[in-house]
Amino acid sequence: MHFYNAQAHIDYSYAVFATVFKRGKRVKIQVRLLLLMLSKTTFTMLIALLITSYLTQNALETAAKEKLSTVLEARWSALNRWVESLQAQISILAVAPTTVNLLEKFSTEFNALGDHAQVLLQQNYLVAGHDYQSVQTQTRVSIEAYDKIHRVALPYFSRRNNAYDWEDLFLIDTQGNVVFSLKKAADFATNLRTGPWRNSGLAKAVTPLLKDAIPDQLSFADYSQYAPDKMQAASFIAMPVFDEEKQTFLGVIAIQLPVAKMSDLMTDKTGMGETGEVIVVGKDGWMLTDSRFSKESTILKRQIKTKPSETVLAGKTATLIASDYRGIEIIASVKPFIPFPNALGDKVLWGIFAKIEHAEILREYHNIQRVLLFATAGLILLAVGLGVWGGRTITRPLIRITDALTRLANGERICVPELHRTDEIGAIAKAAETFHTIVQQIEQEHWLSENITQLTSVVSTESSVNKAAEQVLHLLCDLLDVPVGAVYLLENGRYQRVSTHGLARSNQAETSFELGVGLLGQCAKSNQAVILSPVPAGLTIISTGLAEFSPHELIIYPIAHKKEVLAVVELAVTTSLQPKHHLFLNAASAALGLHFANLQAAEHNSLLLAETSQQAAELRASAGYARSLIEASLDPLVTIGVDGKIMDVNAATEKVTGVVRDQLIGSDFCDYFTEPDKARIGYQRVFFQGFVMDYPLAIRHHDGKITDVLYNASVYRDSDGKVAGIFAAARDITDKKRAEQKMLEQQESLLHSNAEMQAIAEELRSQSEEMKSQNEELKSSQEELRAQQEETLLKNQLLETQSA
Repeated sequence: MHFYNAQAHIDYSYAVFATVFKRGKRVKIQVRLLLLMLSKTTFTMLIALLITSYLTQNALETAAKEKLSTVLEARWSALNRWVESLQAQISILAVAPTTVNLLEKFSTEFNALGDHAQVLLQQNYLVAGHDYQSVQTQTRVSIEAYDKIHRVALPYFSRRNNAYDWEDLFLIDTQGNVVFSLKKAADFATNLRTGPWRNSGLAKAVTPLLKDAIPDQLSFADYSQYAPDKMQAASFIAMPVFDEEKQTFLGVIAIQLPVAKMSDLMTDKTGMGETGEVIVVGKDGWMLTDSRFSKESTILKRQIKTKPSETVLAGKTATLIASDYRGIEIIASVKPFIPFPNALGDKVLWGIFAKIEHAEILREYHNIQRVLLFATAGLILLAVGLGVWGGRTITRPLIRITDALTRLANGERICVPELHRTDEIGAIAKAAETFHTIVQQIEQEHWLSENITQLTSVVSTESSVNKAAEQVLHLLCDLLDVPVGAVYLLENGRYQRVSTHGLARSNQAETSFELGVGLLGQCAKSNQAVILSPVPAGLTIISTGLAEFSPHELIIYPIAHKKEVLAVVELAVTTSLQPKHHLFLNAASAALGLHFANLQAAEHNSLLLAETSQQAAELRASAGYARSLIEASLDPLVTIGVDGKIMDVNAATEKVTGVVRDQLIGSDFCDYFTEPDKARIGYQRVFFQGFVMDYPLAIRHHDGKITDVLYNASVYRDSDGKVAGIFAAARDITDKKRAEQKMLEQQESLLHSNAEMQAIAEELRSQSEEMKSQNEELKSSQEELRAQQEETLLKNQLLETQSA
């Protein structure tokens, strides 16, 4: 229980005193008595420290467990109300005359389309997208009767879907055909008995009702990854539809439950501190709600196998200390939840648990423990010093002080003796009194913490700030024994009275006030408490029904958040409140400010949510218009994701590849070219440099036809400025390619002729070099001959000279 520091001090003290008393023959009785007294004092203070630490920790853990249990019950009730509301919604729809009429007509027209019903409906509703009503196809004439019913059904069910925020709604005939859906996903117009989605969650919810249809019988399929909706988490409820007049079974109506709604119910941080959260787990511990500590969705993506999850999935309700899915020690309150207990299908058990980190609960405990340890250590050292200096003259007073400390540790309320002295004995007595004061402060802080926790827990369960203010007023009056009180909330620049407690008669009839006007207005303006004691005669009267009398004290406290006073509490009492009551009111005002601000923000967010829904509808209309512009382009257009998968195409792309849009979307962009590697290098270059222009590729049609194109592509970004994918447009250059090929052949012929001419020129150049070499040899021979002639001439001249 984290008492190792105090226990170490006790063990050390015992060792010291044992060593001293073993040498007792050499120690004076005065020192023995002194050491005995110091031992008793030390032991008593440390025992008091141990008890105080244990009570403090136990109180904090108990308060946390109670708070978690309160939050858990509130979230369990909210989830139960949501589940019951879903069952009520589908029950009303199943017996509505409009639903009965529409399902009967849809079934008739679906059967009239025969074996081609799935192809015709998916081609006209899935391929065309959200703007299918404005798209004219060759097959649309054959489904005119279905379209006429669809134009009536779509607004009827859309209004209810907008009101209840479902993910999707389905109508299924008696043969298992999905004859209508709102989202028009891949499951539309398929058969849930024999079709590709016969093992899906929707089929599991609908099939039992097709086999044995009973009026008002609900069927439920638990959360699983739903393939027609891109493997998103999905859960379904379904109910049979009967024609009560004809007593015939017409089919089934099914609803896809909203995934985010349950997370919104659980992830409210109010009252959960810095590390608390409430989550729901399903079969095998898979999370059914998002965690507040994960930026990405954890629904059916994280499995929790911890002691709390195992306990709750075993059907047990408990509060325990264990490790959570992050390996952190927590305190958790768990409770099982059975959704739609009377529904057909596999019996489902969910587990709800509210948890908070153990370290957060014990944070204040560790601070108090350190203060107490330092205080105790200081007192022990002080007692030792005073014992050495006091000797025999201080033995008797110390014994009295020790006795007083012992009685204080036993819970008695007495005054420490020798406080009047100014010497060391008096200092010890005052130190003991300080320790007593600290213990009283701990008790007072525990009282404050417990009551503030109770106050904030009550507020955290309310969804309206007016109701929360009323609960706060009544709880304050009960805790402080206040006969009369009122609370005022800031509304449109004025503070309006929203709740009163008890009976009172005032000489002022106003129920609201402005900032700075009167005592209440001055309190709100200065953000400071106003205490009027005694109350002037006639200012206000407390009425009990049998008698009337003036209050003794009038207390006004502001409730503020970030320097803005959100509410003012006014209390009238017959006797002055104690100091700890004013400390409680100060602390409660500070704690309630955040809660009131959160409630006001929640009410404001509800209004923003309605505005957001309207804006979303406008965005959908704008998206439909943009889609029609894209389809009008004659060039193939395609959007590519960062993983190289096709995200969307236009009709021109379908035509050039011979593949329908549903098959193109999600496939690899490079698979439709004669050179996939070159196509891959091209779109990767777009991600690297932001765009490419006139990038040559050849598209292969599924029948083998090759179309040469030039691609122009650039990246596009999301609202946060991050690259979301590539938008590419292709231009057909087949004719241009043929002309270029012919020019290339002519250029190759000219190059061949040029090569022959160069060979002839090279041969002539070689002959010229050879003749030049021969000329050089002839010239050299002539020079040698000339030299020989000159030499002969010189010899002849020499001979002539000699002969003369």
